[in-house]
Amino acid sequence: MNKILKRMLGSVIALALMVQATVSGLPIMLKTPVYAETSSVETQEKTQQPTEENPGSEIISSGNVEYEDWTVSASTPLTGTKEVKNLNIKSGTLDLNGHTLIVHGDVVFSGGKITFNKGKLECENFTMNNSNANLVMTNENDYILVKNNFTFSQGYFNSSNAIAGTIEVQGNFSATTSRFSPSLEQKVLLSGEEEQTISLSSDVGFNILDIQNLISVYSVTPIKANKIIGNLDKTTQYIKCHSVISNKPH
Repeated sequence: MNKILKRMLGSVIALALMVQATVSGLPIMLKTPVYAETSSVETQEKTQQPTEENPGSEIISSGNVEYEDWTVSASTPLTGTKEVKNLNIKSGTLDLNGHTLIVHGDVVFSGGKITFNKGKLECENFTMNNSNANLVMTNENDYILVKNNFTFSQGYFNSSNAIAGTIEVQGNFSATTSRFSPSLEQKVLLSGEEEQTISLSSDVGFNILDIQNLISVYSVTPIKANKIIGNLDKTTQYIKCHSVISNKPH
């Protein structure tokens, strides 16, 4: 509004001078008044300054993202990739539904059921510690990646619920109940970059054990499995077993 008034005032003054020059017959050189205007850059900078009414653009930090813990206590299907801090499964069915669930901390599986349906679960530590917990892997694309330790002290992973998929463990592996009894195409993959320890009760065995650790794998008890693959050609150098690997009892 101030700009418009200044321009109108300048035009009026110029017109008055022209009239005066015409009346007096004197040659008058007219100069159009020039008023300082705010540059477009300055205006843009001012309009971009955050205020209470216009806080400006939100700046998202590229640092660590804070994830929340997630407790599952009812049937829950994933609808896309999900990331959480720690996961506690108490009841109901967690259906990965072909998606990826990334747990930046630990999974505590104390009840309910996990079904993969071609999905993937990533976590730091995985613990099954309740007799009501059911782990279901029936498709070759079902996948668990455990970056540290896998502990199976109670629960069910057997019969038709444990016939396919891969459990990859980069830390120690422990299974101390006979209800860990996979079959058909199910595979446990050991891929740590340091020595890994296997702890099995006498009635527990693998279906397919794939040893990809190039340092060493140590078992405090005899390893039982239907099939052993991987770095077995380097047994004397890399694989340290308490006793000879044998076929899993049926």
